[in-house]
Amino acid sequence: MELALNRISKTYKKGSVKALDNFSVILTPGVYGLLGPNGAGKSTLMNILGCLDRPTLGHYYLDGHDTAAMTPDELSDIRNRKIGFVFQTFNLIGRTSALKNVELTALNGKNKVQFRDFGELLFTHFGVSGPLVLSASAHLRHWDREQYRLSIDLKPALDREKLEARILRDLGENPNRDFEKILAGLVPHSMVPVILERLEIPAGLKANSVTKAQRRALEEMLKGFTVSVTGPRPVAEAIVTSGGVKVNQVQPSTMESKLTPGLYFAGEILDVDAYTGGFNLQIAWSTGHLAGTSAAVAEGE
Repeated sequence: MELALNRISKTYKKGSVKALDNFSVILTPGVYGLLGPNGAGKSTLMNILGCLDRPTLGHYYLDGHDTAAMTPDELSDIRNRKIGFVFQTFNLIGRTSALKNVELTALNGKNKVQFRDFGELLFTHFGVSGPLVLSASAHLRHWDREQYRLSIDLKPALDREKLEARILRDLGENPNRDFEKILAGLVPHSMVPVILERLEIPAGLKANSVTKAQRRALEEMLKGFTVSVTGPRPVAEAIVTSGGVKVNQVQPSTMESKLTPGLYFAGEILDVDAYTGGFNLQIAWSTGHLAGTSAAVAEGE
């Protein structure tokens, strides 16, 4: 099966957020890895390749057939017969709320920024997760003496002035509509009751009854939705762990221990961890290949 992307672009929020821009590639049968920081467009690209989404511009050819000309039923049939998926998060559907293209800031008890980045975040049945949170966790290590909190900018593409104009427009165009339905156009549906409760706005309030103070409070919350963090999940659920054999105790050209000849290390047993995005898998594959090759060479000598 050959996959060909011809100058595809993908934008969200009426073009204000561009996830892919004029991207082209041809993939022939083989094994590929996709690396990149949060917000680089990896998930968007995989969704397009898997026929879960369509590009805004450009063409995606699957075995020579332009997917833009296919009906939803035809795409569904292709997914069923030709494409397999392994999703990173097992409990996304039905039990989580995904926030894409948000900015996450992690702060300590002194209000000092520990981490800030842009990408995808999940609200789960136990708390928060997703690529942004996994990367942030690498900077939140002192749970015994620190109290951390997260601040989520739900609309990072809009400054305060543009956000205020957006809210005023939505309220003005739908004056007799329930405010909670207006809010559902700004945030995921599952967040609506939480925001209403935090704003102390009663259900059933009409858009034309929203006060200036309530509107300003909403703007503040959309630009800084805060979450207190009580602690990390058990290490048994970790996707990546930190700590391990110090790299200065390992020969980098062979992965052999400097302290115990004939002992080789690879992967997470080493004190090496990176952000989510394929980097930790690459570390595991590269060090594993080098350690195995080096051990085989040494055994043959």
